[in-house]
Amino acid sequence: MMRAADEGLRGGTHLFNAMSQLTGRAPGVVGALFDDARLFAGIIADDIHVHPANLRLALRVTGDRRLCLVTDAMATLDAPDARFSINGKTIAQKDGRLADAEGCLAGAHLAMDEAVRNMSRLAGAGRAQALRMAATTPAEALGLGHALGRIAPGMRASITLLSHDLEACGTMVDGLCW
Repeated sequence: MMRAADEGLRGGTHLFNAMSQLTGRAPGVVGALFDDARLFAGIIADDIHVHPANLRLALRVTGDRRLCLVTDAMATLDAPDARFSINGKTIAQKDGRLADAEGCLAGAHLAMDEAVRNMSRLAGAGRAQALRMAATTPAEALGLGHALGRIAPGMRASITLLSHDLEACGTMVDGLCW
């Protein structure tokens, strides 16, 4: 990870999931993402992929300027009863959990506005922190902070409109309302 960061790696996604873990004698991918201030970390805040204690830990260690909310959303988000296939395996949604027949996680049934609410509810993130992790920080991680991730003159007009309760109620993409 350190060598990859030296060669331009910007971060890792799905923190804690399917990656080498932090141990006493080896930092693993998790420890490398925590330790190297150059790296961003994406996290799925659905209360399934990552325990709330680990959401809080990740936020405390990386801060909202390095931690990005990730949805890993699949087809069921638009059609809750849908089933779909990946690599020949049927994936089904039950109680918000997407899994194959063996119970292995396969994506998430999570919208970004719910991830924002979950970071507040489960990890104690403030409203501004959670919104930064959904917009500004991912834009910075992708090298697009000059054009996306905040409202300011000269920025692209791509905005999600939220209710007071942080529920998505509209979108604007490059100035066009949807």
